[in-house]
Amino acid sequence: MTARRAWRAALLLLGAAGLGAAWLWAHLPELVRDRATAALAARGVTATFDDVLFDGPTRVVLRGVAGHGRGLRFQARQISARVDWWARRPAAVHIDGLRVQPEAGLAPRIAAPDVAGERRTAGPRFPVTFSDLQADLRLGRSRLKGAARQARLADGALTVDGLHATGILGGRVSLQVRGGTLQADLAGQRVTVDAVDVGWPLQQRVLQAWVQRSPGVWTAGGRPAGLGGQVQATVVGDLARPALVTAEGHGLGAASLLQWARSHRRALPALDGLDAELDVALAVVDPRGEAPVAHATGALRGHLDHPRVAPGPVDVGVTAEAVVARDPATGALDAQVRLSREQASGHVDLHLDGLDRAATLALTATLDPLPCQAAYDAIPKGLLGPYGGARLTGTFAPWVQLTLPLDDPRRLRLRWRGVEGACPMIALGAAVPAQVDAARGDLHDVDWLLHPFQRAVPEASRPLTVGPGHASYVPLSRLPAYVPAVMYLSEDPAFFRHGGVSGHLIQRALMLDLAEGRFVYGGSTLPQQLVKNLFLDRGKTLARKLQEALLAARVADVVPKARILELYLNCIEFAPDVYGIERAAQHYFGVPAARLTPKQAVFLATAKPSPRYAEQLRRRGATPDTAHYRTYMARLFDRLVGAGALTPDQVAAARPFRIEWR
Repeated sequence: MTARRAWRAALLLLGAAGLGAAWLWAHLPELVRDRATAALAARGVTATFDDVLFDGPTRVVLRGVAGHGRGLRFQARQISARVDWWARRPAAVHIDGLRVQPEAGLAPRIAAPDVAGERRTAGPRFPVTFSDLQADLRLGRSRLKGAARQARLADGALTVDGLHATGILGGRVSLQVRGGTLQADLAGQRVTVDAVDVGWPLQQRVLQAWVQRSPGVWTAGGRPAGLGGQVQATVVGDLARPALVTAEGHGLGAASLLQWARSHRRALPALDGLDAELDVALAVVDPRGEAPVAHATGALRGHLDHPRVAPGPVDVGVTAEAVVARDPATGALDAQVRLSREQASGHVDLHLDGLDRAATLALTATLDPLPCQAAYDAIPKGLLGPYGGARLTGTFAPWVQLTLPLDDPRRLRLRWRGVEGACPMIALGAAVPAQVDAARGDLHDVDWLLHPFQRAVPEASRPLTVGPGHASYVPLSRLPAYVPAVMYLSEDPAFFRHGGVSGHLIQRALMLDLAEGRFVYGGSTLPQQLVKNLFLDRGKTLARKLQEALLAARVADVVPKARILELYLNCIEFAPDVYGIERAAQHYFGVPAARLTPKQAVFLATAKPSPRYAEQLRRRGATPDTAHYRTYMARLFDRLVGAGALTPDQVAAARPFRIEWR
C-alpha cells in the first residue's frame, strides 16, 4: 500500500512538473518578450517584437524588431540570442538587417553615461554581431549615412567590415568610405577607419583615419594618401561654431601638398622637382566668428630642382611663424610672419584692407641686423652657382616696403633702404669665365674688364667674338655724344646714379609683370645687361637673375661707369648675329658707328630690347608709322635734349622720326 501511494505521489509530481513545463514553454516567449522589453525600457529604449521563437534550449530568436529611444529609431529583421539561463542574461547576440535613423526632432545620445564620477565601460557585457547593417545618423549639423556587410561589438570595442558610408561634418566637410574597415573604442569614444575620402575643403584620401570625442572636444587624424607623414586636427566646442581649431602635420610631402593646393587654387605656381618635407602646426581661435585669430608655425627641409629656378638642386630649408588676425570693423587682415634660415632671420608684416578685388596689400619686410657675410652665406648655394665663395664686409639690415592695389598693379609702389652699398664685396671669389680670352692671365675677379679681352658669343649661329680685344671695338671717344647717351637713357636713365641695381626699374618690372600676369620685363640695369652678356648664360632662371644683380653691384663698384657703358655698347646684341655698335651701324645703315645720325642712334637704342623685331622692321623697309612709335621716339629725343646730348634744333632736323630702308 505504501509503495502504491509513493508511485501515485511521484506520478502527480511528474504530472505537475510536466504541466508546469508545458505552461512555461507556452508562456516563455511572452516572458522573454516582457523581460527584453523591460530591460530595454530601463535604458530608455522602447521596442516591439513581431515574434519570439526558440531554436533549441539556449537560443532565442526575435523577429520583426522595431523601436526607438536615445534619439534613434531602429528596425531589425531578426535578433538571435544565445542565453545563459543560470546568469539570466544573453551570452551572445546576432542582429540581422538592422536599420538605424534619427528620431524626428531628437539628437542621438551616443556617449556612455558617467557613474560616480567615472566612465562606465561602454557597450554590453556580451558579444554582439551584426550582418547587413544600415544607419543614418545625425548630430547637430553632422550626418553619417552608410551600410556595412558585418560588424562585431565586444569588450567595449566595435569592428565593422565592408563599410560603405558618406557623411558631412559640421555641415561643411564631406566624407566617404568605400569598402573600408572601422574600429571603435566606445569607452574612449575613438573611431578608426582604414581609408576615408575627405571632400570639400580637402579633396584628399586619408589612410588610417581616426576620430575621437571627449567632452567638448573632437579630434581627428590620419595619413593623407600621397602626402606622406601624419596630420591631426582638433575642434573645441560645437562643430558648427567651434571656439578653437588646431591642426598639425609632420613629414608631409611639400610637392604633393602644393599639388593639392593648386587643385583648389590654380593661381598657385607649379613647382616640379620639389623634394621636401614640411612640418606645420596651426591654431585658429573663433574661426567662424567676426574676429578670428590664427597662429601657425612651420619648418621646410629639402631641395628644389626646377629649370626655372636654377640649373641644379637648391636647398629650400626654412622655418616660419605667423600670426593672422581679422578686424571685425573693417574686414581687414593683418599678418606678422617671422622667417629664419641658418643665421639669418627677419619678419614680414602684411596688411590687406579687404577681401574684394579692390583691396590693397601693404607689405613691410625687415631683416635682423647681421654681418653681410652671414647673410650671403644663408643664400642657397644652388642660387649662387660659381659665385658662392664671394667675400663681403659690413652689416646687413635691409628694410623693404611694397604697396600693391590688387585691381591695378600698375599703381604698385616699392621702397627700400639699407640695401645699396650696405655690403661692399671685397672679392668675387670666381675665375674669369671660360668663354673669355683675357690678354693677361693674372687677372681675376672683375679686373679683366679693365683690360683688353675677347669673349666668344655662344648664342650666335656662327663664330663671333666681342670685347676690347676685337677689331670692331669702338671707344666712346670716337662716337658722337648722343650715341652712348641714348643707349643708357632708353633703358636706364639713372645709370650714373645707382650702384648697379635700380629700385625704380625693379618696381617697374613688378608693375608690368603683375599687370600682364606673366614675365614681360626684367628691370635690368645696363651693368646687369653687361654681366649677363659677359659672365652668364641666357637661361631665364631665378639663380641667373640673382647672380646678375650681385655681379652688377661688384662691377659698378670696381669698373668706372664710362668703361661699363663702353663695354655695353660693344658687346650687346642689336640683331641676330649682330653684336656691338660698330657691327650694328654697318648692318642697319651701312655706315661706321662714328657716323651714325641722331635718328639712327635712337633707332638702335630701340632695337636692344628686341633685336629680332628690329631686324623684321629692316626687312619690311620702314619703322612703324603709328602714334605709339612716334611718341616713343619723341620721348627718347626729349631725354637726349635734357641730358645735353642734343639741341632742340638737332631734334627738329631729325623729324619725322620714321626710318626707311631703300
